[in-house]
Amino acid sequence: MAAKNGQTQPHDMAAMSAEEFAKLDADKNGQLSRSELPKEHKFAAHFDMLDTDKNGTLSAAEFAKGHGM
Repeated sequence: MAAKNGQTQPHDMAAMSAEEFAKLDADKNGQLSRSELPKEHKFAAHFDMLDTDKNGTLSAAEFAKGHGM
């Protein structure tokens, strides 16, 4: 939900991020692999940068941090 000034609030961004993550996590293992992230997704080009623990997948926390970029 947007604030009166029309800007999205941080808690709204977190909810949107969690919802988007859940939709993309096709195998429901709590991680996003490269194959689950569509090439046209805004984070696809930044996958390696967002994967801060370098395990080859994005956790929900890593994905959420990407929304703050």
